Amino acid sequence: MTTGRVSRLAWMLAGVVLFFAAWELAAVYIDSVNPRADRIFPHWSSILTDSVRELEAFVPFGDTATGYGAALDVLLEHSLVTMRRVFLGTFAGIAVGVLAGLAMAYSRVVFHLLNPILNLVRTAPLLALIPLFVLWFSGREVGIVLFVAFAVFVMMFVATYHAAQNVPRAQRWFALTMGAKKLEMFRSVVVPGMIPELFGQIRIVFALAWSFALGAEFTGAQKGLGFLMIQSERFGFLGRVIVVVLLFTIYAVVVDTILMALRRRTLRWAPVDG
Repeated sequence: MTTGRVSRLAWMLAGVVLFFAAWELAAVYIDSVNPRADRIFPHWSSILTDSVRELEAFVPFGDTATGYGAALDVLLEHSLVTMRRVFLGTFAGIAVGVLAGLAMAYSRVVFHLLNPILNLVRTAPLLALIPLFVLWFSGREVGIVLFVAFAVFVMMFVATYHAAQNVPRAQRWFALTMGAKKLEMFRSVVVPGMIPELFGQIRIVFALAWSFALGAEFTGAQKGLGFLMIQSERFGFLGRVIVVVLLFTIYAVVVDTILMALRRRTLRWAPVDG
């Protein structure tokens, strides 16, 4: 591990420690002025113990398991449901969005056909479209996955087209003057040249996909981390909500770390963007 990476890791850990310390200080102050502080701004000791254990309330009817083991089983079960939605939707959206963006960048006919759609979807408030998917699919699994896929598709469609356009024209002209056909030039110059920029967008997409899934789960899903969060918020269990938020954060950080490791292995020739 290089000195620069050690330094970035140290600063990141310092920021995390500072955040937790600031929260705990605020919890101590609110506890001294508000008798209901444990419900509106709990201590970390309460969040990581009592709030976690309280999730046993979501154990399926008829299951007699209790305690931390049951609560952890609940978190694992609902985490796997949300992960399935996130990864299925994200991979599908990336695949279709990249193909559509490449087709638009390659063909003028496709460009004229899809450019009005591009200009429309790039300004659409994605979360505002959730009610449409609710009406169409009534909170079913397929509707949640399709919403995540659609939101990711929109982002990757726009990003892929612009990444292809950002490849220097001089490189394209050089390949053409050397005798390359248009398709060969596109495959050997444009696609490799756009990958570093596109990889950065994929990192953003994976981070936002958790939010897309959470928003979709708020609208009637009977399983998933979003279901746990909305039910906990409805009855005022802030500690449970924070536990779910922490899980979302951990999963997003783990996925981003894997993506960066993959980038360093496959794109060693490109500058690292974070």
